Amino acid sequence: MLRSQFIYVKVIRGQASALAVETGERAAVLSSAFAHPRTLMGDFKEVVAGFRRLLNQLGHGAWYRRKPWALVHLVPSQEGGYTNVELRAFRGAMLEAGCEQVFLLDSREPPLSDAQLAEVKKEFGRTVLFSD
Repeated sequence: MLRSQFIYVKVIRGQASALAVETGERAAVLSSAFAHPRTLMGDFKEVVAGFRRLLNQLGHGAWYRRKPWALVHLVPSQEGGYTNVELRAFRGAMLEAGCEQVFLLDSREPPLSDAQLAEVKKEFGRTVLFSD
């Protein structure tokens, strides 16, 4: 059975970076859409375009490739945390960019290590983690 690739996406102010956990491929996109003064998301369409560029850099732009699963990590902490609307917007942007399933991890957690990513990837097949 073909499985979807697992991608870990870190969003920080001004950029988004992605890691394909199975292959170790990395990609990064700089965009002002990730640098709004009050939150990480500026223009929704630009954020979607940035996420699409990330997926294309990792080779997921082809129509014959299975859509990946993504864990989107919003790294910088916001005073009071992220609202449900902001979290839902990031999830929607990643789905529109071409992911099959999107899970969110907000700023309360530090960036994940390779060992933690391997554990999360293993758990994806058994249960749903970090969903909103």
